[in-house]
Amino acid sequence: MALILSVLEQALLGPLVAKPPDVATAANKLAMAYDTYAKTAQAGTALPVMIGTEFQGLESSILPAMTAVVSGNPATMAAAWFQGVVAYWTASPAPVVFSDGVNTGVANPAGASVLTGCLTGAFGNIANTEQTAASLMAACLDAATRLVTVTLAPSGVTVPLA
Repeated sequence: MALILSVLEQALLGPLVAKPPDVATAANKLAMAYDTYAKTAQAGTALPVMIGTEFQGLESSILPAMTAVVSGNPATMAAAWFQGVVAYWTASPAPVVFSDGVNTGVANPAGASVLTGCLTGAFGNIANTEQTAASLMAACLDAATRLVTVTLAPSGVTVPLA
């Protein structure tokens, strides 16, 4: 499989349209939307070995900031998403491992730092429709995720997620 922008966009649109009844449910649904997309990542021919809790790092990062957009502080929400994406790939409870049966490596989300600026702009217009918001969020998250790299051993090749 591979990362597919339209999958992410549709997954994010669901909770934006449904408007979950509380912030915790919204954070969970948005984190699960990213998880649905991220599970399809590849690092060259290596696939992720997921343990099923990766989304929790993202969820716990965005939950406290979920009211930031309403209160007019999109940078806070954008920074929370960046921290959550980093946590998704590195700390759940260990970094996501990629393997192709010969080579293995762990995700390095250092390149995902572009996410904060991109999402700040996306979250800055509270007049956006749910579709526009989902499209902008998906574009930012997709670009940042594609900057996550994996150095595979023993080959020593570093590849971005695709």
